[in-house]
Amino acid sequence: LERFEKALKFNPKSAVAYSSMGVLFEQIGRRDLAEKNYRRAAALEPTKGNVRNNFGQFLCRIGRYDDADIEFEAALDDPFYQTPAMAASNAGKCARAAGRMEAAEKYLRLALEHNAETTEAYLPLASLLFARGQSMNARAFLQRHEASGLEQSADFLKLAAEVEEKLGDAKAAAMYRERLSNEFPGPENARSTEKSASQTLNSSDRTNTADRAQ
Repeated sequence: LERFEKALKFNPKSAVAYSSMGVLFEQIGRRDLAEKNYRRAAALEPTKGNVRNNFGQFLCRIGRYDDADIEFEAALDDPFYQTPAMAASNAGKCARAAGRMEAAEKYLRLALEHNAETTEAYLPLASLLFARGQSMNARAFLQRHEASGLEQSADFLKLAAEVEEKLGDAKAAAMYRERLSNEFPGPENARSTEKSASQTLNSSDRTNTADRAQ
């Protein structure tokens, strides 16, 4: 904090310094001061993409989705912004949190248009597509997530299991649920694994019955 205060004494109109102070105040739970500094940064350089993206992320985290969307759009309007895929990805995740599924998909696909290797868009886009009944497309993005070497979180493993179950691959679903139970132990994940084991058993029972009927 002291470093940025010194930077502001040297240059009182440094939007980057104000934005950085916003990040620090947010981290220590001072939302009031965080918003004040983010807003000051945006006022000083309203066309600077990274400044508006930072403010948008803050607004999204506190549930002010409409205001956040304005900031993300401003970030994307900056022709000199070097990482527009990041702003588009953040906008997509925020739109999904707000329940605006069409906007979420639009932003997440835009992120991939800006940069096909925008790995942070893979999982939220897979989740969104699965929720809209597009299981095969969801699987494709999960596979891209897996191939990219990204961390395979509990959310990833749960979604992967659900997608595979929907597509009829009980063996793959069971594998993901077993990993979920082993890597993220807990009552909820244990129940998920038991469910998968039951479904796999039922599938085997049906197969054996069919075999005996032949």
